[in-house]
Amino acid sequence: MKIQIVENEQLQGIELYFDEKPNAEKIDKLKSLGYRFHRGKACWYIKAKNHQKNIVEIMEAEEGVGVTIKEVIEKASREAYKVAESKIEELEGQVNHIITDGGGQVVGSLPDLCGGAWAKFVANTPKNRSLVKYIKAHGKNQGFSDTWVFETEAGSVRMGKGYPSGFTLSPSLPMTQMKTPTTQGIGAFVNAMNNEGFDMYTYSYLD
Repeated sequence: MKIQIVENEQLQGIELYFDEKPNAEKIDKLKSLGYRFHRGKACWYIKAKNHQKNIVEIMEAEEGVGVTIKEVIEKASREAYKVAESKIEELEGQVNHIITDGGGQVVGSLPDLCGGAWAKFVANTPKNRSLVKYIKAHGKNQGFSDTWVFETEAGSVRMGKGYPSGFTLSPSLPMTQMKTPTTQGIGAFVNAMNNEGFDMYTYSYLD
């Protein structure tokens, strides 16, 4: 689908001309952004000051994949939460790590090491690129950083810039400082996303 963007100087507005009728998702998105349909001109219009400069990217994010991506994220997030919650319950009350001081004296114990994990990916495939476009279009940019929060019925998903490259994705998981439950939860999220054609991997770390 191609979009022609025309500036109407007389009315101080912007007109969008589509080469084919937008689907329901695109129409809903246009309305939510403040665009209105002009039957006489068969275009969508808005005041220039309210025009979204990245409207083409926003519309591409709705190109037959928007609903599917949301459903996949929600399903993967639910699976991640379930796996992490189960592992937390399994580890609670156990002693798997002993903490000693410099002299070898035991000073504490932990059910698990402290740490966390992210899903990491690079926008180098059509599916991965569509994911980035979708979250940027539908998520809320945090403003102070390259971070977007996308709300779903299964909780929020946070996407950030990965370093040195790529992106990180973090679904909502049970609150814990334990590394293993978080890593296994993210692993379940990654597997669910990859089963739908995305290309991600799990990155874990120690605090």
